[in-house]
Amino acid sequence: RFKFWSTRQEPEEPLRDYVLKLQKRSQTCNFKDFTDEALRDCFILGLNENCKQARPSLLVEPNLSFNKAVNLTYQIRNSALASKEMDGLKGEVCKLAVSRKIFPKRRELRHCYCCGESGYIRQQCLRRDESCKFCGVKGHVEEACRKNRFNNNKINSNVVKSLELYSPPILISFKINSNKRVFKFDTGSPISVINQKSFSNIDSPIKSTKTYLTSYTGHEIKFIGVCSVSVSKDSASFTGNLFVVDTGPNIVGRD
Repeated sequence: RFKFWSTRQEPEEPLRDYVLKLQKRSQTCNFKDFTDEALRDCFILGLNENCKQARPSLLVEPNLSFNKAVNLTYQIRNSALASKEMDGLKGEVCKLAVSRKIFPKRRELRHCYCCGESGYIRQQCLRRDESCKFCGVKGHVEEACRKNRFNNNKINSNVVKSLELYSPPILISFKINSNKRVFKFDTGSPISVINQKSFSNIDSPIKSTKTYLTSYTGHEIKFIGVCSVSVSKDSASFTGNLFVVDTGPNIVGRD
């Protein structure tokens, strides 16, 4: 138990590796019913300089479990990284004709396909090995099931075109099939959208789709189609879907 309680996150150690290290060391401690509390307390105590800004919020969070503490730490850390990245992108010019929406202060750049929560990605999710009760596929839970989510082929969204009332939009640059494009980050949009002009020179076939958006003003926005593309940002890369529209801003949403 001394080795367990002495566990600390190394300066450059990824948060997930730190979590796995704690879980492994707890297995020989025979904590029994106290295991979750012990993991939670040792996790908070051992956070390194990059993550310790989450500690004050964790200490006042009611009914805090180990899993909840880990997820909140991901969210707070990524929110801080998003603010830092936004400061670095202030020089990029991208004016959008938009309507209005008030956004919450906290902005998460990542969205987990496994559990549906924001603030971290699939590889960091503690539920990534669970099976979906809706479709039976292993790797996500029912709340995050895309088949369940698009069952009615309709997405209600109040943020297809939006403008933060009290702060400028967050603009993020991605490489789409190796072509640099700038998107507006929008936590309210359930999907990612690209206009036809920005889609030019991106070599991906467009498939027809019955999915459509209902905007804040109530009018229906139809898509030209949807395509699967390779997305990269810094050292991270993944494959995702982009819905193509005729005109309008490029939006990176929760998916």
